[in-house]
Amino acid sequence: MPYYSLSQIAKALKTYHELRSVSRTVQVLGYPTRARLYFWIHEEGKVKTRKRKYSYKNIREHPRNPSANIKLEAIRRCFENGENVVDVAEGLGYSTASIYKWRRLYLTKGALALQSCNRKKPRGPLEEGKDDFSSAEVSALNRKVRDLEMEVAILKETLNILKKDPGVDVSALNYLPGLTCPAAYSITT
Repeated sequence: MPYYSLSQIAKALKTYHELRSVSRTVQVLGYPTRARLYFWIHEEGKVKTRKRKYSYKNIREHPRNPSANIKLEAIRRCFENGENVVDVAEGLGYSTASIYKWRRLYLTKGALALQSCNRKKPRGPLEEGKDDFSSAEVSALNRKVRDLEMEVAILKETLNILKKDPGVDVSALNYLPGLTCPAAYSITT
């Protein structure tokens, strides 16, 4: 798209107002295209207002990561009460994209997904001796853990043995001396 100076645009508009024809203006001047001249005519006389820029600051009244309650309230206002998303976003001080993202998270993963997870929280060193457990409780829990680990190991070995065992040969049971089998349970081969 060629660039036109303000004087060229003014001259094209003046010529259009004299001739009252877009096609004739383009023929006389040799520029711009008809579509471009229609655009200039449409935009002529309009006062250009700048969009309000939002400055998002991380303050207590307007946190960068809002709570789940604020997010749920915004979703409720927009999608249950039917308020305009742009109006709600401007009122809260967040973007419309944020509100749509909160809605998508809420619909897919529920209200728990709306909680802010700030993984960069500073963690202090662990301090010894600040827990509420006595040494007797700790030793009892350690014994219980050892017993449960032993039980799991026994069950795993039992399972391995059962997997390897070929089973009982039923035909061999008939040849055992003194074995009597009721007729209902007899094996016919």
